[in-house]
Amino acid sequence: MLRVALTGGIACGKSTVLKMFQQQDLDRIFALSADSLVHRLYAPGTPVYSQVVTAFGESILALDKKIDRGKLADVAFSTPEKRKQLEAIVHPAVIQGESDWMTQVEREHPRARIAIIEIPLLFETGSEKRFAKTIAVTCSPQQSIERFRQRHKNITEEQARAEVERRSQAQLPCEEKARRADYVIDNSKGLAQLDAAVRRTCAEILKSVF
Repeated sequence: MLRVALTGGIACGKSTVLKMFQQQDLDRIFALSADSLVHRLYAPGTPVYSQVVTAFGESILALDKKIDRGKLADVAFSTPEKRKQLEAIVHPAVIQGESDWMTQVEREHPRARIAIIEIPLLFETGSEKRFAKTIAVTCSPQQSIERFRQRHKNITEEQARAEVERRSQAQLPCEEKARRADYVIDNSKGLAQLDAAVRRTCAEILKSVF
């Protein structure tokens, strides 16, 4: 089974590409979003939940005592020191969770050909060493801002621009991610072109290994 990592900038369409990849072969391509893994790690009662609340205070909690990721982002991204503090708590647990998931896929699905994980901070954390192939998804800066705003309907374009810029400070530039990746998928055009690019990349990956 080939271990593949998918990365890219803020709101560049990583999740869409991840779903398209799995749809190429539902029986033999398995996909995991690091974001969904973090969601589980933040659940009340988990060690990560306790550490995050202790570090950042109960002001980051919603009324139901779950971590409000928007409030947490506001606090954690306010200074580089706080961001690093959050990363020190979350990243080791995420890496372990990803490793456990890939091992589980290999064990439970002997016919699996690809296990692909969406990891926003792939190169920033040195995680690319754990994967045989890497893919970077790209789009224009303006498209990132527009897509971010589509997810957060209650903010203006200027607020979206400021938030994308703020979050991007914790990441490598998209150009650098593309330079480091084995494959690059351009998501600056329409869905038809994106689907074609995913199909082509998937075929190239399989051809290079199997």
